[in-house]
Amino acid sequence: MVNNKYWFPLLLVLLLFLIDKVVLIPAVQSCCTQYRGNPFESMANYDFKQDAIVQAARESGRKIILNLGTSRSMGYYRTPTPEHIAVSQYLTDAERKTLSEYQIVNSSLPGASILSAYVRMAQWLDHGLKPDQIWVEISPFSFNKNSMWASFELKHGVPADFALRYLNRLPAEHSKTILTSRLFQVIRFRPGSADQSKSQWENLFAEATRHLDQLPRGIPPYTGVEQGRESKEQLLKYRYVSSEMERTMFQGYKMDPVYARYLDLIRARAQEQGIALVFWKPASHPLWQSVLKRNDSATHWMTEWNRTVARLKTPHSSYLDMDQEGLLHCRFFVDPVHIGNRCYPEMAVRTLQAGAAIP
Repeated sequence: MVNNKYWFPLLLVLLLFLIDKVVLIPAVQSCCTQYRGNPFESMANYDFKQDAIVQAARESGRKIILNLGTSRSMGYYRTPTPEHIAVSQYLTDAERKTLSEYQIVNSSLPGASILSAYVRMAQWLDHGLKPDQIWVEISPFSFNKNSMWASFELKHGVPADFALRYLNRLPAEHSKTILTSRLFQVIRFRPGSADQSKSQWENLFAEATRHLDQLPRGIPPYTGVEQGRESKEQLLKYRYVSSEMERTMFQGYKMDPVYARYLDLIRARAQEQGIALVFWKPASHPLWQSVLKRNDSATHWMTEWNRTVARLKTPHSSYLDMDQEGLLHCRFFVDPVHIGNRCYPEMAVRTLQAGAAIP
């Protein structure tokens, strides 16, 4: 006779396990969970669609730069192209020649933290990419423990096999979250209904990455308004966006020392392979800079940020602040924190120069 005392708990565990796996069915995810798509899909799926671009660059004798960032460096998916470099009014002839010798391979993910930069860098280097320079976009929000994307990035962005392979390098706190979320799927796909609306930058990301296997050509449509020439309506929009960012991004902000460890991991890997490394902070509109100066929370964590920046300047890595006075002459902004794509050739040259200065 079967002893129900032992079989019932076993069957219950098995049933719960099966129910947990039901959320892996796409139809169930769409109808019954809060999941609405994965902006970190290229990282989660080891996506190397830009291999064709790398191959074309190598065949033409150009050197490779790997850029890792967020929506604030998304323009690198489309430019600088040879045509854009040729007409940019912010470059000297010598700078045009130098920049034309490079091809930027971009991996910018909306909402990404420094974690994504490390994972994507490791994936590309493990894949065999040998860039001459690596650029890593950072800002205080790259280290925010309470970012609206932080949990999603860990649970959906980092592949489980990557976490296992890098178990002795990744912070234990993050490895635990990554692996547990793969074992119990309801941690990743919570029951409920998804917010189907996507942000402007998620939509632009989808458009920018549609043809990653094709070498970008031509001059991209110029975006943004030149600083100092904004209309009253434009300035009103900037103030509104700044106030909304202040309300949503500063609430609960916490610069997490766990995220700061990725700076050392990135630096160690670049140094190990003899690659020049530049950490760079994107330019922002004066309206946003004024918010950072007057907000008490921002004043506190900017002090922490300055300590973090001090760690970035080493014999093997450099730090570049695009808001440094006199550095960028091109100052066109789409909103208070996103620079227009006409400025990317000059941004690229300044970052390239910082990398070239590393011994």
